[in-house]
Amino acid sequence: MGSSGDTNSDLFGKGSLVEVSSQADGGFHGGWYLAKILERPKEKEKEMIFLVEYQKLRCKINNVKTKLVKAVNFEFIRPVPPPPPNREHQIFKPNDVVDVYHVNGWRGGVVFKALDEPGCYSVMLKNPPDLICYRSPDLRPPLDWVDNKWVPLQKQQKEVVTRNKKKQGGNPSKSLLADKECDGAEGAVGKMTLEDSATVGVESVGESTGAAMNDDMPCKDENLRIVEDSPVMQFIQAMDVFQSIPQEPHFRPLAECEEVCREGLALGHMMTFVNVTKKISTLQASDPRIDFDSLLKCLSELELHGFNVEAVRSRLLELQLMKDSQEHLKTKSKNIKSEIIEQTHERTKVKAELDEVMKDLKLLEDKKKEVEEKKVRLLSTNNENESEIVKLKSGIGSLFEEIKKVNNEFKSVAGSPWKK
Repeated sequence: MGSSGDTNSDLFGKGSLVEVSSQADGGFHGGWYLAKILERPKEKEKEMIFLVEYQKLRCKINNVKTKLVKAVNFEFIRPVPPPPPNREHQIFKPNDVVDVYHVNGWRGGVVFKALDEPGCYSVMLKNPPDLICYRSPDLRPPLDWVDNKWVPLQKQQKEVVTRNKKKQGGNPSKSLLADKECDGAEGAVGKMTLEDSATVGVESVGESTGAAMNDDMPCKDENLRIVEDSPVMQFIQAMDVFQSIPQEPHFRPLAECEEVCREGLALGHMMTFVNVTKKISTLQASDPRIDFDSLLKCLSELELHGFNVEAVRSRLLELQLMKDSQEHLKTKSKNIKSEIIEQTHERTKVKAELDEVMKDLKLLEDKKKEVEEKKVRLLSTNNENESEIVKLKSGIGSLFEEIKKVNNEFKSVAGSPWKK
């Protein structure tokens, strides 16, 4: 899972970038998140616990978002894998196992198909099961860190339950559920170990103590022929859906059930196929994702009983892909609306500030006008004062002449001879 070998390597030094497994805190299997080593364990410490800072994961401390810091055991840490060559133009094929960059981390997935747009792929995630579109740069070949070196994972093989044609004669078929009880339609499948049905192209038959199926096996146990001859079964087989999608189920898992239960269980599976196809035909893009997942699981169960569900599953997955595309567009639309609201709010704030500025500017302009008027008044007064001063100065000159004249007359009178 994680690292192995010498922890003193420069690959795990303080400040080194590493990837931390999602299982470090009990999460799902197969996820890896980029982190930086803040502190290494001391040499004498028994437990190899590293303090790491996640680069993309955030937490809130006192209502402030900050990078998540955690103590992680060394077994959940590995170096950062080397980037794939020609990352922007990688080419993948259906059923290729890949790592997908999804929600701030890498997780495992399987390529479902290449899309029409170059470099785009529909990928089925494993944990949690989901079918999503990705671009080439968001995908990478999966690698394991083993003995201080990178080891490519083996290409995942596709194991599919083969569908055999009806054969006559031969020995009774051995059940896939040998030594296991069957208490109903669910019991026939519920006690088998199955891969998640949502993993497209990676369907596998559960482990069993019975013999595996092969092409030489007879199609049905003789005891199961009673089911085929049932009038109710013949009525169901005449329904439109079986005319459009002919079926030859073998019902092998029912061989382990009590004979009295087989007909009812087989009819139940036939009606399940009818209901599944009907439900798929009436699906809406707004239907919850759990409905799609439930239908996929039903198809996997039917496949175990010999139903040919390839066309039905293909349509369901196509609808699921279209639903995901619509949800992606809705999310994008919702984000745009949120941004519009945010921008509108920001514009309102700016407009309010602008109104305040304009109000202040108006006050300044009024003040300026008042000052200008005062200036004109003061200039006028000053001019009047200057004119009055000139006038007064002119009057002083005349007075000086009069004073001089009076003074001369005074001297003349004072110095004149006395008369007898």
